[in-house]
Order: sequence, then structure tokens, then C-alpha cells
Amino acid sequence: AHALDDQPVVLRAPVRGARFAIFAYTGRPRAALAMLDNEATRPQALSPESIALWRVSLAALDQRSPASITAARKANLEAAERDLKLSTQAICVLSALGEVDAAFEITDALFAVRDPSGPHAPDPHQVRSTAWRFAPWLFIPPTAALRADPRFQSVCDGIGLTEYWAKRRIRPDFPIGTA
Repeated sequence: AHALDDQPVVLRAPVRGARFAIFAYTGRPRAALAMLDNEATRPQALSPESIALWRVSLAALDQRSPASITAARKANLEAAERDLKLSTQAICVLSALGEVDAAFEITDALFAVRDPSGPHAPDPHQVRSTAWRFAPWLFIPPTAALRADPRFQSVCDGIGLTEYWAKRRIRPDFPIGTA
């Protein structure tokens, strides 16, 4: 038995999710899969659709073969298009797999970010989102590949995060922009 087994379910729920993510993204996807397979250890907040997507994603995180990565990319793109609630999961997995273009495709759609130099560029005074307030996942280890990509600046600009940092004289703890 684990020490957590004696804790109320309210306490265990976030711990299961954290443990699952640690396993999934730190080279132990088989341990994460074992958690999914056992109802007593499965993170409680996962929908059946999320569990199905995790199964495909964990296979790719485990084997990282061209075929498994292609299957995960396809499944995550389709899932995010079908169900907005799966976008975060898809972005994190795709970034962790190095599928940065696919991760940005979902990120840009989720935040309605457009290339500021493109033909459909938003007016910076009209488009501002507070979605970043609910997106701490932009700054966790699985999304490091997103933050390392120059396109991440457009995401931060497009959702108003860069402006927020500037107004509060906060410098992010990763390189971004020219400031």
C-alpha cells in the first residue's frame, strides 16, 4: 500500500495527475500506461477520450518510431479539433515528441494567434486574450520545444502576455523577444 492510499480522494486526485505526467514526460511512459490500466491509480479527471488519446501518445513517447509518432500526431491533431478540452494534452504531447509544427497548429488555433506579418494579422489593439492566465502548461518541461521556437513570441504577443510582462516589469525566465 502507498502512503497516499489513506488520504482523502480530494488530496489524491491532483497527486495522481502529477505522478502520471511525471511518468509520461520523464521517460517512463509504461509506468503512466500502467496507471491508466488500473482504475485505482488512474488520474480521476481523465475523460474516456483523453484516456484513448493518452494510449496512442504514450506508445509514441515510449517507442518514438516514425510510425508511432505519425499515429500520435494524427490522433492529437484530430482530438484537439474535435474537442477543445483535449488541446492542452495534445500540445504538451506533440511538443514533447518534437512535433513542434503540429503543437503550434493547435496552440495558434486555441488562442486564435496569427502570424503578425501575415495577411490576416490581428490589430494589436483589438485582439487581446486572457487565456494565458489559464495556461501554465505553456511553461512546463514538456512544452520546452515550443518556448525554444521563435513562434512562441507570437503566442505571447497575441495573448497579451508580453504586454503583461512589460507593464509589470517582469522578465520571463526564458529567452524571448529582444528585451
